[in-house]
Amino acid sequence: CQRALDAEPRGLGPRVVRGWLLLDGGDAEGARAEADHVIEKDPRNGRGYGLRAAVREALGDLEGARADCAQALSR
Repeated sequence: CQRALDAEPRGLGPRVVRGWLLLDGGDAEGARAEADHVIEKDPRNGRGYGLRAAVREALGDLEGARADCAQALSR
């Protein structure tokens, strides 16, 4: 992932992938940081909202997860 980010620092796709890998590895806060970065850079990015929904669910924030799912689906 880092090589992809270095090759395309403005690309958000690799950041979403890294977020999913972090979440899968147990680093929910790191994954949330990636999701927040993607959403900040492109508020229309549904993949960023989808990632953040999964992070929120993993952290027990079901209301926030539902809200982010709605945002992901509306994009």
